[in-house]
Amino acid sequence: MSGNYDLIVQVEAENMEALSDLLMSKIRAVDGVTKTNTCIVLNV
Repeated sequence: MSGNYDLIVQVEAENMEALSDLLMSKIRAVDGVTKTNTCIVLNV
C-alpha cells in the first residue's frame, strides 16, 4: 500500500459512543499512532 495511509482497519461498533471509545482506548493508544481518519459506512 502506498499513499496517505499506512494501515486501513475495518471495525464495527454498536453506536458512535462505542466507536469513539474504541478509537481512544485501543487504536490511538498504540505506540506510533499519531492520527486517525474515520469514515462511516451506512447500511441502508
